[in-house]
Amino acid sequence: MRKKIFQNQQGFSLIELIVVVAVIGILIVVMIPKVGGAPDKAKLAGVKSDFLAIETAVRSHFLENSKLPKLDEINKSNLLDYELVAPSSTNNGDSVYKDPWNQPYSYNFKTDKEVEVSSSGPIGYEHMITVTFSIVEGRLKVAYKEDDDPT
Repeated sequence: MRKKIFQNQQGFSLIELIVVVAVIGILIVVMIPKVGGAPDKAKLAGVKSDFLAIETAVRSHFLENSKLPKLDEINKSNLLDYELVAPSSTNNGDSVYKDPWNQPYSYNFKTDKEVEVSSSGPIGYEHMITVTFSIVEGRLKVAYKEDDDPT
């Protein structure tokens, strides 16, 4: 008597399982680079959102006083929920405005006509994200910059 080959087959054969695992492996290899960068992109969007809040505070102060705010003026203005710190500050407390990488935003009052706010970015100080406020011909100018080299 001949056996019927497929009569009592249950489950998958070894070859079918290997093919399924190989397909899943290929999908994972293809998708990881695309999904892996999403958190950093979201954090960069968070920095830009924070910079817009800081820009609003600086603009408000400029419109009221016709000058750029110094660090203590921006912190006392109650226009921001948290305090900004000087670039050399070691203050990292709960009251300090921090970027998505949990590093404080630095507020650098360079001159009466230029202020720079920066985030150290995802890689630290090798990847600065900066917004510069400057007064040019009596008007407030804003420039955003993302730089791999802060020098």
